[in-house]
Amino acid sequence: MILLFWILILGAICIRKLNIFPFLVIIFLVSLSYFSAKAKVSDFYSYSNIYNNISVGKLYQTGYGWYVLNNIGRNYGLDYNQYKAVSIAILLTCVFITVKVFIGEYSNLVAGLYLLYPALIDTIQLRFFTALVIVLVGLLFLVQEKKWATITYVIFVLIAATVHTSAYFYLLFTVYPFIGKYISKIKIPLIIVSIILIAFKEKVLTVISFFANNRQLQYFNISSGVTSGSSYVVINAIISIVIVFIINSYIYKMSLSDLLFSEKERKVIAMVYGISIIMFFAIPLVIVSGELIRIFRIMYILSYVSIAIAAKHRMSSILNRVVYKGEPLQINFTVVGILISILSFLINILYLAPAAFNSYF
Repeated sequence: MILLFWILILGAICIRKLNIFPFLVIIFLVSLSYFSAKAKVSDFYSYSNIYNNISVGKLYQTGYGWYVLNNIGRNYGLDYNQYKAVSIAILLTCVFITVKVFIGEYSNLVAGLYLLYPALIDTIQLRFFTALVIVLVGLLFLVQEKKWATITYVIFVLIAATVHTSAYFYLLFTVYPFIGKYISKIKIPLIIVSIILIAFKEKVLTVISFFANNRQLQYFNISSGVTSGSSYVVINAIISIVIVFIINSYIYKMSLSDLLFSEKERKVIAMVYGISIIMFFAIPLVIVSGELIRIFRIMYILSYVSIAIAAKHRMSSILNRVVYKGEPLQINFTVVGILISILSFLINILYLAPAAFNSYF
């Protein structure tokens, strides 16, 4: 399976015209999830126990939306492994259809980059992945920048929050059309908030304990084996957020002056750029709990979309301000996407979450 994993990634990245890899990736991930040894797959038995026993009166500190979805699976006579496989198939189909709408075509590049990261961890953290995909579909409305569309997006986020409460963060995306205008003004407040959270972290955790349930409190407890704002997680989060912002900022500025981009593509790129700025608000949250870095994972899919749109019109772009051997440096968008995906795979899976990789290979 690991050989097929790398073949699919390389094929999706290298082959541009035959857009079948999104479908191949779906088949691969569903098969990988369904046929892998359950004893190896992280969180499988805890998810399975909740699936078999969750009820309106006993939500196991998840959410009513998760109960509804689990109950649908049980009503159809599915065991948890079957429910998981069906869910992954539906969720991935929604991801790639949404990507197709944003880009205008099925994208092998996005499929390959996504398979490398964060696909493996998404198929394990199924409840959060379900909430993330609901929000992702909602972005199809938000990008239209109309009042009714924004309200529709908010409804999608509120539904997602009944599956996983961390989805509430995505309500901030509603201000993306305005955030770019005030980026210089939010830098200092963010730095101040981050410093305060570091200095008074214990006080913050005391306040949080009044509102969070026991399951959520585990995210802030190092003794529970969870990265509670560990320094290496915080540093990784800050670097990731900054790099993604810089890349999306460059693509956004390029799209404004390049006539090759359609108006629809410019709107999508502008949305991704605005959201990349909003992601800086995730830094104080990650300082409190490293587990909350998961809310950043949606940015990988969105960034791959922007990169794919840029690569569709331009394989590379000249960086006039960066000179190498007397010549302006050229940036290849496909290579940029590959580097982001590889680094994220090495750090976020092999280093920080090796269990995600070992679950399947």
